[in-house]
Amino acid sequence: MYGVKYSANLGLVPFNLKVILDDDEFWLGAKEIAAVLRPLVSAQAKAESDNCTIADIGSAIRDIYCGFSLLKDRNVSWTLVSQLEKRWKSFYPTDVFAVAMFLDPKLKLDMFRRDPNKVHSGVIY
Repeated sequence: MYGVKYSANLGLVPFNLKVILDDDEFWLGAKEIAAVLRPLVSAQAKAESDNCTIADIGSAIRDIYCGFSLLKDRNVSWTLVSQLEKRWKSFYPTDVFAVAMFLDPKLKLDMFRRDPNKVHSGVIY
């Protein structure tokens, strides 16, 4: 649709669709939908990979949380974040994910560091 909107092919498009394609609100809405879906698609790709670990799932959940937290519509953001937190608390053992992420060599404690030079194993406790 984006390609049709900015090309010379609009003569081939039905009038009702032209109205939508020319509507800036439509494109803003499409961007908002993409912003919501982007972290979910990324998380699904991580979860479906052959070498997915518990730590990968934990970081995918973190990415979803961060993505939802940054949405422009604060009401949508709050609703999605609160639902994610609710599901997290009821389905996932947080301590297992924290330990898995702490021990995962790919993450190298990055999620537990404010200053990489000052981290030690006591951070997890």
